[in-house]
Formats: sequence, structure tokens, C-alpha cells
Amino acid sequence: MTSRGGRSMVSCQDSVLEDMVEGEDGRASFRPLRAVAGDERAWQHVRMGLRVWAAVAAMAVTACREPELCTQSGCVWEPWIRVADDGTADGRLRAGDYVFRIDSPHLVVEWSCAVAGGDVPDPACDRSHLLAMGELDGEPVRWDVEASHESDGLHVGLVEIRDDGATWAGPDQFTVAVSRDGEAVVVSMHRPEYIGQWPNGVECGMYCARATEPVVVRVPP
Repeated sequence: MTSRGGRSMVSCQDSVLEDMVEGEDGRASFRPLRAVAGDERAWQHVRMGLRVWAAVAAMAVTACREPELCTQSGCVWEPWIRVADDGTADGRLRAGDYVFRIDSPHLVVEWSCAVAGGDVPDPACDRSHLLAMGELDGEPVRWDVEASHESDGLHVGLVEIRDDGATWAGPDQFTVAVSRDGEAVVVSMHRPEYIGQWPNGVECGMYCARATEPVVVRVPP
């Protein structure tokens, strides 16, 4: 810790405790703090100086810490939209020719498939990385959609990627429409709530947000 112009300063390399004294010529000089045996006032001076030095040094150590290293974790996504068919006992899709469409004010994705009957969910409607590109508030935005037909319905994962890949979330509002054999069977609009986190640290970029509750779209029997 060094005192200059009435201010105490500690750098990351400082280790010497100094005291400012005034010489006979009126000029200030610096010397290590010391005390003479039996000089109580001097020892009090030393003890006070040590306490101040310890407090300032502690602040300096905190200020001199290395910045937090950023990890390279990405966003972990799971399907959060489920299309359940109330015409079956468990929710899996009935046989038929389907068209699934998910759209928002700025993006839309659509795919079609033919589902066969049977005891095992037909994977004909499964999709991997269906991409849609658009614009939101003047900036590019894209969707990445995956779908998997499971025993309790069609599970859909949707992520909306914004800010040049720095934000992974979901759309503020979207509509799911399902058609079977050329007839619209359900159209439902949703406004999910999301909760997010920075998996690599607040100052390290990527922000991941996911819906607080799953969205269930029910196809009537």
C-alpha cells in the first residue's frame, strides 16, 4: 500500500507498508512503518496502519482477481409441445394423412406425413431440424424444429434463435394447426411463459430460455 497525495493505493504487487513523514526541509518522504520498544504511541500507529493496510489489501485482491473463464456449454433442449389425439387411448395419432403447421407473426414451419395404424407409433411424422428463417424487429431470426411420434402423441421441440445465435428461446406467440385427411381438426394459439439462464456465465454470451410449462394440443376424437 502506498500513500500519495493523501490517497492510499494498493496494487496487485504491493507488499511494503510505508508511512509518509515530513523532513526538515518540509519535503515529504516515505519510510517503512516501524516502532521503537517502549514507544506505545508508535506501536498504536503501527497497529492502526496494519489494520488499514489489511482492509485495503483485501479490496485490492478482490479487484485483481482474474475474470471468470467462460465455458462452452450450449443450450439443452427437449420437446415441449405435444399433439395428443383424444381419439386413441394413449394419445398417439390415429391413421391418416396429416399436415402440421406452426406459425407466428414472423415465422412458419409446416410438414406433412401419412400415419399407418398399428400398436407401435408410426415414425412417418418424425422430423429432424426443420428450419425456418424470418425477421423479428428488423433482425434475422430462425426456428429449429424437431418432431417424434411417441406412444402418447407427437412430441415437438421448437427453438427460436435470435441475436446472431446468442439467444435461444421460444416464440412469444404461436399457433399450432393440425389437418387430417384434408380436414382441419384443431387450431390452437399459445402464449408461453419462459424462464432462462446463462449456462456459461452472465458475461459469456449465450442465453437459454425454455417454457415454464409444456404446451399440449389436443386433437378431438
